[in-house]
Amino acid sequence: MDKDIRLLGDIVKYKLADWNIPVRTYLLLESLLLLILSGEISFLLPFVQSEVTLQPLVVALLGVVYGYQVGVRGVAVYILLFAVGFPLISGAGWADLCHPAKLGYLIGFFPCTLIAASLATFHWDRRLYLSIPMLLVSLVCIPFLQAIFTNIWKSSFDLIGAISWSFIPILLQVFLGASLLSILWKAAEGYLESPKGE
Repeated sequence: MDKDIRLLGDIVKYKLADWNIPVRTYLLLESLLLLILSGEISFLLPFVQSEVTLQPLVVALLGVVYGYQVGVRGVAVYILLFAVGFPLISGAGWADLCHPAKLGYLIGFFPCTLIAASLATFHWDRRLYLSIPMLLVSLVCIPFLQAIFTNIWKSSFDLIGAISWSFIPILLQVFLGASLLSILWKAAEGYLESPKGE
């Protein structure tokens, strides 16, 4: 294939362009749909005692797969929809956005997707042993900023204690995301080597 494939999403972008589908509009709608669905679907981890969503992983993967522009654009529009109280986002509204923990959580999406996208441009997403630290570093940004925003108004500041509750969910998301990226790159390499990939 003579097209330059640097990120996984480049394959999708080329296919959309071949089919005359507006690429930016499609990717924005796809990222919003993934962010909304991943924020609404939660599961309970018995040893964490809180509900966990895969939304942080989706934020990181948007940056890894499509690059920082798509990731940041999707996150910014999602936060805007959250602020105006978009009906498909539970707990959305200006009052919830002003809560320090929620604000820190949502602002953490920006460095998460930027770090993941930056490291993916150096092909950290192509090998499992590089995907794990890439996702770990990017996903830690979300609880880190959430802890800072939550504890900034308190007299005692326990950053390690505030982040420790999210350690196991982050590790689960890191290994899930790294495994998924490894599978997707193997499929992409097979697709690019086949005659249909041209």
